[in-house]
Amino acid sequence: SVLFLDEPTSGLDSSSSMVVCGALRKMAQEGGVTIIAVIHQPRYEIFQMFHRVLLLAKGGKLVYYGAPQTALGYFEQDLGLQCPEHVNPPDFMMDVISGDSTGMTIDEMADKWRASQFNESSASFNPETGDGAAASNNNEASPLLAGAEKIACEEPAVLAASMRSAGESLAPSGRVLAERAKQRKMPNFFVQVKYFLIRSMTQISRDILWFFIDLGLVFVSGFFLGLVFSQSKYRPPLPSQIVNKSLSAFEGNAPADLKQFFDRPIDDPLISQASLTCMAIGMTGVTAALRVFGNEQIVYWREASAGMSTTAYFVAKNLSHIFFIVLSPILYTAPFLTFVSTRASFIDFYKIALLVQFTTTGLGYLVSLVAPPGLAQLGGVVVVLVFSMFGGARPTLVEIKKMFVLLRIMPYTSYIRWAQEALYLQELDKWRGIEGVNVEPSLKLFGYDFDDYTLCVGLTVAFGFGFRILALLAMLLMNRDQKH
Repeated sequence: SVLFLDEPTSGLDSSSSMVVCGALRKMAQEGGVTIIAVIHQPRYEIFQMFHRVLLLAKGGKLVYYGAPQTALGYFEQDLGLQCPEHVNPPDFMMDVISGDSTGMTIDEMADKWRASQFNESSASFNPETGDGAAASNNNEASPLLAGAEKIACEEPAVLAASMRSAGESLAPSGRVLAERAKQRKMPNFFVQVKYFLIRSMTQISRDILWFFIDLGLVFVSGFFLGLVFSQSKYRPPLPSQIVNKSLSAFEGNAPADLKQFFDRPIDDPLISQASLTCMAIGMTGVTAALRVFGNEQIVYWREASAGMSTTAYFVAKNLSHIFFIVLSPILYTAPFLTFVSTRASFIDFYKIALLVQFTTTGLGYLVSLVAPPGLAQLGGVVVVLVFSMFGGARPTLVEIKKMFVLLRIMPYTSYIRWAQEALYLQELDKWRGIEGVNVEPSLKLFGYDFDDYTLCVGLTVAFGFGFRILALLAMLLMNRDQKH
């Protein structure tokens, strides 16, 4: 049996780490278990507990594999790098293979290791029989990394015979595996998308609690906003007959403010409903989207350095989030329309909410990739808030056009401005054609036009794709040193 452990001593103090590793060694020796563990910054006594250690530099390049007792000698004698006095040898080796503390590059260290293994295998190769010798196993039963040690001992003989007959040069298993890794053909784009999608769906299933928490927040937002607006109804301006009769009392000298008052709707909660709907979906959506890419950047860097397609990875992560994008607007719309009476249908309202969710999710992807992890959540909420401020509710588009140039431009950069107008026009359109109802003053008040509905929907979708394109470019162009 084989036991894989990922950083079993993380978060433990030095003494506790010794106890854990001692138990693992005992399990390996007495329990017949092969244990393969990843460990960082072990104290020297822990380092010596392992029967074999494998040191990997950035990009998964092999720098050393063998007994821990000979590791320091290899670094000092073969690589010519001396461990400073009073420095923990494992820490020294970790600094070296990071490529930051010496003049030797990672590629040079990997080449040195391959060359040293090639020389050892060549010295032990018998050209008459095709047999090769490797370092013998120690006598302890089931050591840590025993499986890897067995391969190192048995595979060279097999490889030596086959490569001699093919006229190739001799190399040990470590070198062969490294060369195979370099020459391997990556799966095509669609195969990569498939496997990344399977992995992403598995990750979601393992963190299903967060998935339902995100959906729950959307539901709660729709529920409470629905309660807030449950008693609010759109009341259009007074009919023109009543207005004209009232103004006639002034014999043509009616105050301008009074005329403006009569032009306004008696009560117009539609703009507030549209604005807060976009903000609520935006804030809950961007928070959920931050976890799609933000939690596994290091994994992405490692896989990109091995030749993985960034675009395939990006597409798969987007596809894995589709179910949330489609479901969350339903969970907002259902409770909201339970309390709020609208003339637009459930489907009409849902379509705009879906577009807002789609675009907000793209924004969340972008923020998670360009903002520091500690500031991503705050940054995402602030960006949504700023977009909402220039959505056209208060101040209205008419009022913004009277401000200085920079502020006049801001509404055109806000996806919430276009989605909000689409929601407002969609509901107000149902009031058109009702006898005695004039909706033109409402449009004039906010600077909207029924002819712009298709434009608003199209631009909301365009923002969604635009945010995703920028997020993909951020993945391709940022942190390039981490992907090599």
